[in-house]
Amino acid sequence: MNRENQGAIAWAVAVLLRQSRRNRHWTQAEVAERTGGVVSKAALANYETGHRSLRLDVFCAIAKALEEDPGVILAAAERAAGYGSGEEAGPITVDVEALRASGDPRLAPVRRWFAMRLRAGGSRVPARTITLDFGAVAALAELMGVSPADARRILAEAGHGAGTTAWATTASSRHTVAS
Repeated sequence: MNRENQGAIAWAVAVLLRQSRRNRHWTQAEVAERTGGVVSKAALANYETGHRSLRLDVFCAIAKALEEDPGVILAAAERAAGYGSGEEAGPITVDVEALRASGDPRLAPVRRWFAMRLRAGGSRVPARTITLDFGAVAALAELMGVSPADARRILAEAGHGAGTTAWATTASSRHTVAS
């Protein structure tokens, strides 16, 4: 495993820890306190953003404080970095037109993100589809206030709800949009 792969797993762990804390509506100070003094609020902030590397003992203390199984988090991070099996971490292709047509309020921040991203790209021909990697899905999940797995599910459901065929599909060999 090279440094880039290690970095991808470390980043995925950071995203998953932050998402777990946010899903519980806990502050960084509350989680730091739950570690019994192993981690400070400032250190937790740096771990969650990937600005500081996690040691195994610190990772386990944070996972325990979040009432999470460290093995489950590591397995999810490995899948997110492309080492596991399962489509939940692979890239997905999203039909931008179907997304824009969806009235699902959970997708409002995603519609704004796509509008801003496509405008910034300066394309004269509107993109019909965009392929999103784990990082992009995780970033959209944060905007939506849900987990990356829930964001993937919501994107897929929105396509079905609009009377279209599945428009959020896995795409292992396509170009991806990174966050």
